[in-house]
Amino acid sequence: MHFRFELAHPSYFSTVIKRKTGKSVNNWIAEKTISEAQALLARSSESVQAIAFRLGFKDAAHFSRFFKKHTEMSPMSFRQSLQS
Repeated sequence: MHFRFELAHPSYFSTVIKRKTGKSVNNWIAEKTISEAQALLARSSESVQAIAFRLGFKDAAHFSRFFKKHTEMSPMSFRQSLQS
């Protein structure tokens, strides 16, 4: 049986994520986004703006605030900390 994800009700998605991870959908998505952002900042020389757009943010400022809220450091500070 194949499940078509786009046909699932949002509350079903929320329930499955909560049951599997113990986290809310918002927290789970934020963790995945931060993890991907950190990987991109670490392994590429792309600008913060390019990474922000790649992750679906409309502007780099919003991405930077989001990143700092979840990591307590700016994207540039994170990148620089890897070079130390």
